[in-house]
Amino acid sequence: MKRIALLFLSLASFASAAELVLQNGRDGYQGTSDTTLIGHPPQNGERNYGGMEWIKVGGVLQGGLRQVALIRFDNIAEHLPKGATVKAAYLELYKTGEPKDSGQYAKVPPKDLVISLYKFLRPWQSGKGKGSREQLGATYTSRGMGKDGMIEYWGEANQIEQGPVRDVDFLGRESARSPLKPNEMHIWMRWDITPLVKEWVKNPESNHGVMLMARSSYVGSYFASSEAEDAETRPRLIIEY
Repeated sequence: MKRIALLFLSLASFASAAELVLQNGRDGYQGTSDTTLIGHPPQNGERNYGGMEWIKVGGVLQGGLRQVALIRFDNIAEHLPKGATVKAAYLELYKTGEPKDSGQYAKVPPKDLVISLYKFLRPWQSGKGKGSREQLGATYTSRGMGKDGMIEYWGEANQIEQGPVRDVDFLGRESARSPLKPNEMHIWMRWDITPLVKEWVKNPESNHGVMLMARSSYVGSYFASSEAEDAETRPRLIIEY
């Protein structure tokens, strides 16, 4: 009986350690989409950056957002074993740079020295642009092209908005945060998004990804995107089940 109990505990420990890593180029997975929405200077508001090797998160300027990043992992449930239960899930991004440190980091209160993550509520297209206006992907002013071939702007009305609208395009309540480490490069940053992934596995149609936003002016991080040449640095979703 004692041996059976030990075997049961051993099997239970093994099951709890199972892990799935979703990352473009890893084990054939190609379901990651990401892009940066740049609202400053204004001429960048209609440009798509979905084809860049980076995604950027910059601080909040007076009058609106500056740089926010969108990221989504599609087909999550299809890559989990049938009947698997998600125990924990983490978004990890590889930091490659940040806004120039001219003394601003020392002035930021610790509670704001973070990169916040918000659940996204509406569909968007990453596009393949590299700062061009011709690519049919999300920009600072729009979600991309709709099924009817018309541009779909952020917000509820068919009008140009200055970035995604709180509680319309994204959930206004912060879902997760990761502490910023000023002047530290080539490190992985992590966000615990367990509740979001559980929801997406249960209801895949609710998966519109997340938005990353800095909380203070001229504070932020630059990360390797799903287009990065070094596949090992691309965004990854780690799921324990």
